[in-house]
Amino acid sequence: MMRVFIKLTGPLSKFYRTSRSAKKEEVLIAEGSTVADLLEQYDVPREAVNLVVVNRHRAGSSEILQENDEVWVIPLAAGG
Repeated sequence: MMRVFIKLTGPLSKFYRTSRSAKKEEVLIAEGSTVADLLEQYDVPREAVNLVVVNRHRAGSSEILQENDEVWVIPLAAGG
């Protein structure tokens, strides 16, 4: 197992496990896990995600995560 950090922004904060007002959470995942695996673990619907950033660079769903990575999940913007 390895430790990564997840930051769920905007309306995606409802998927935090500790508190909707959390700034980020530490999560243990299996080595070799991808961004998609992490989002699935948190039950975040893929269609709700606009952008994923890992350590300040844009990441695809198949990117393999490393120990201590910081993953920001940014939702689709809505407005009118």
